[in-house]
Amino acid sequence: MKKNILFGSLAIFSILFVGAGCNLFGGEEEVSVQKSFMSTDKTSVVSGEEILVTYSIAEEIADDAWLGLVPSETAHGSEEIGDAVDTDYEYLEMKDGSFSFTAPDLPGEYDFRIYSSDTENGVELASISFTVTPREVITPVLETTSTELNITEPIILDGFFIGNRVYAEWSDSTWYPGLIDSVCDGGLHVAFDDGDEMCASISELVIDTTPGSASINVGTMVIAEWIGTAFYDAEVKSIDANNYHVEYYDGMEGDVTLNQMRIR
Repeated sequence: MKKNILFGSLAIFSILFVGAGCNLFGGEEEVSVQKSFMSTDKTSVVSGEEILVTYSIAEEIADDAWLGLVPSETAHGSEEIGDAVDTDYEYLEMKDGSFSFTAPDLPGEYDFRIYSSDTENGVELASISFTVTPREVITPVLETTSTELNITEPIILDGFFIGNRVYAEWSDSTWYPGLIDSVCDGGLHVAFDDGDEMCASISELVIDTTPGSASINVGTMVIAEWIGTAFYDAEVKSIDANNYHVEYYDGMEGDVTLNQMRIR
């Protein structure tokens, strides 16, 4: 389905099952039984910021039950619908646990949702919402000996600017995610998510934006996810609904979704 990552006050979502019981006087009384629980450590995050989601599921779940990150506007209930639009996910190896996710680059309203299985018969078990706000753009001040010029627009170089989330080519045909944080002699300085850094030329940078389906065709050159956080040079060979079959630069092949590709 997918491969492989928000809050100031605690946000909690729980599903309650209400049954009937008897009191001492022979009448009916409501009995509440907590079935599922989700919480996040923030209710609002900045694009690219880490967010922690904790869950506890009382229901029996399949081995391929999963927790996904989807836009809030996505219709609730169906696993198949959530699977088509998720931006990140983790499989639930246990019925209780927590995961750390990276907030999407695109600001807006998002949900964490738990699905009972990774099949078309899977159903949504729980959800919790959060907000993603835009990242502040760095606007440095340029000082000269005669005057001071305040730069009010972000530094732009061939379509890239300081504050962009990008994939940079760390080695031949191998790309990792990071952030442009300054200008350097060879182009733009990238701080990778894993702590490494490099001065990248424009040809070694790709904007970290999930492409739309209309922009991907057979023959489109992309970088595509394979294992972990690394993306590799690839070409789209065929398209079947939401699945894209790609051939990697080394001859290996695989199926990916839109959020597992970036356009070269």
